[in-house]
Amino acid sequence: MEAGMFTEAPSWVAEALVRLGIVRFAEHAVFFKSGIRAPMYIDCRMIVGMTNLRSELLDLLEEEVRGIIGPSDIIAGVAMGAVPLSAIMADHLERDYCYVRLDNKDRGTGASVNGADVAGQPVLLFEDVVTMAETSAPCIKKLREHGARVEKIVSLVSYDFPAAAERFQALGVTHHTLVPFKALLLEMEKQFPPEQVSVIRKWHRDPHAWSTT
Repeated sequence: MEAGMFTEAPSWVAEALVRLGIVRFAEHAVFFKSGIRAPMYIDCRMIVGMTNLRSELLDLLEEEVRGIIGPSDIIAGVAMGAVPLSAIMADHLERDYCYVRLDNKDRGTGASVNGADVAGQPVLLFEDVVTMAETSAPCIKKLREHGARVEKIVSLVSYDFPAAAERFQALGVTHHTLVPFKALLLEMEKQFPPEQVSVIRKWHRDPHAWSTT
């Protein structure tokens, strides 16, 4: 399926994410789960502690999700970063909820899908940040192993890497994101020193090559 797109988020969203340090330049390169190094980081976990921003972003997300969610869709969150926002959203939209973890717990029931029973049910998956889909794609597979029908994934932010789009297409899943990378880049150009923006641009064009330099 082709990549989907929500209505473009108001410019204040990307502006706030950069200004508040949720999107930041990394003086020392950080490692992503995919193994690539990066000169920037997006820490959406910070949003949970910011009352006004959290509320305003959820309002925007919920408005967009209402346009794509099915009448009986369960909302699922990718553990752990996406859990707080997705759980609140499920509550506001009065939907059953579960979260998905890739690592099997060595205590309790050891379940990888916790919450609502997804067997035979349509599920809308929520991820806070999509990079290469190295977490969200396996979560889709995990949900399907439990009998869920997953055709849509929603993210707050996406790096818009082709690898993610390819993984989602291979899985037959449409990805909708509220804040695409191009919107963040426009704000970084306004708020970051030019030399930092230049590094980020070079990295984003070829993150694997940049990671080996």
